[in-house]
Amino acid sequence: MSNFTYEKYLELVRNVEDVFDELSTVNERDYTSEDIEEAGRNLISIGNSLIMYIRHYKNR
Repeated sequence: MSNFTYEKYLELVRNVEDVFDELSTVNERDYTSEDIEEAGRNLISIGNSLIMYIRHYKNR
């Protein structure tokens, strides 16, 4: 039942890079805690997806 493929891995890596880019472009003038909280939630979601795919892959 695993959909864990190298392509899915690359997609997750791109998602992490996108969040990192968002965090890297923030400066003191346009920083808001809501943006940072959203980025944190996105990272948690990406991490959860990665864990789910790894668990399914191991159980095959």
